[in-house]
Parts: sequence; structure tokens; C-alpha cells
Amino acid sequence: MLSIDDLVVTIDDTRIVGPVSLHADAATWTGIIGPNGAGKTTLLRAIAGLLEHDGAVSVAGLEVDGLDRRSRAKRVAYVPQSPARPAGMRLESYVAAGRTPHRGYLAVPGTEDAAVVRSVLAELDLRGLAEREVSTLSGGEMQRTAIARALAQEPDVLLLDEPTASLDLGHTQDVLSLLDRLRSTRATTVVSALHDLTVAARFADNLVLLDGGLIVAEGSAESVLRPETIRRHYGARVHVLRDPAGSMAIVPDTEEPPAAKP
Repeated sequence: MLSIDDLVVTIDDTRIVGPVSLHADAATWTGIIGPNGAGKTTLLRAIAGLLEHDGAVSVAGLEVDGLDRRSRAKRVAYVPQSPARPAGMRLESYVAAGRTPHRGYLAVPGTEDAAVVRSVLAELDLRGLAEREVSTLSGGEMQRTAIARALAQEPDVLLLDEPTASLDLGHTQDVLSLLDRLRSTRATTVVSALHDLTVAARFADNLVLLDGGLIVAEGSAESVLRPETIRRHYGARVHVLRDPAGSMAIVPDTEEPPAAKP
């Protein structure tokens, strides 16, 4: 579904990301992980068409870099870590703006648009906030609202930059479980930057570890989230554990390493 070939982002004559090549099938979840400054956000913004880049980005065999903004928005939606909050805009109107690519110019929202908006508001527990102005929302409420707007676009590919950064534990579980369910029922390809390695192991089918703008490891959680790999690229000592259900958990090693012998 999503193919990225030799993508390179250069800013002020400095290569920030790349070359990066990866492929993600429909209805799969790819987690982009890596230390701070690894290039996760830059990579997502380039895929979304928000940064100039070399290389090719294709969705279902169609190269999207040559598409106009509306056509691209039908195929790729992007949720930043800190979404903009337009002054005076109600939450429901903000989410409804995600339907714009599906309407003709100057066309008013139709019954299908209204049905999609109602559905995503319900799925993300936002119906009670529909009349609130987005400028008054908490960080977690705004994050769910931005995800709802992206889902209203009904994209083939959903890009999320740290989607749970502002959410409490309950809403983190709700939102991640919802995304996990929707990528299957809608055959949506999900690509998200994730800082929590335990969350990444739980939800992502495939992990891509970035460091210095390059892919340094890729594959299943079992193959990527090895203590030696995490120490090499994060500079952190961890234990990789299994909970009773068999899911992986990445926990810090709080014991001091033994002192070197004289």
C-alpha cells in the first residue's frame, strides 16, 4: 500500500533523513521509533508532503508527490504531535473539515459527510464536546479531535506523530485500540512515531528504528527491541520482559553496573 523509495530530506544543506526506503501493506501498523533527534517527525512530514524531499512516495502504486493537495489528502492524512487550534472553531466543525477533500469546490457538506463526522465523534468519545471551541480543549481532548479529523478524511494511509503524547492512560488505551481496530476494518495503513517502546511492541506489526536519519533496524518487535540494540541507539539499559499474556514490556534496568576492577 505505502512505498517509500530512497527518500532524502535535506535542510540548509544538511541531510536530516535518508536515504530511507520502506514498504507497508494495507491494514498494517508500522511503528517509527528512535532516540530524540533521530528524524521520526521529519520522515512523517515528508511522507505527508509537508517537506520537500528527494525520492518517491507511493500509495497503492500511485506516486502521490505529483498530486494536488486535495487529491493527496484523500489518500494520506497526518496528525502532528501539537495540532493547530483555529480561533473560534467548534470541535464538530474542526472534525468536519476533514471531509473537505471529498467535496467539490464550494460544495456544502452532505448527508454522507455528516454521517462520517458523527461516527468518528462517537468512536473517539467526543460527542459531548462537539460544541466546544477547540481553543478551550485540553491537550488530550485536542489530540483525540485531531485524530478524529484525520479519520474523517477516510485516508488510505494514516500518519501519526506521537499520537498518545497528551493522553492519559485510559484514553491512551482507548485511542490505540481504536486505531488498531480501524486499520483492520478500513484496511488503513497506519504509520506512527512512538516513544513508548512497550506500546510500540504491543500495537505495531513492524518496527522501524531510526538513528541519525537512517533505518538501523527493521522488523518484528522481537527482532528490533533487543537490549543490546536499545542500548546502542538509545544509550539506555533495559530489560525485555513478557507479561502473562505474552506481550513484550520494555523496562529500565535500574541497577548500577558493577564497578570496573582496578
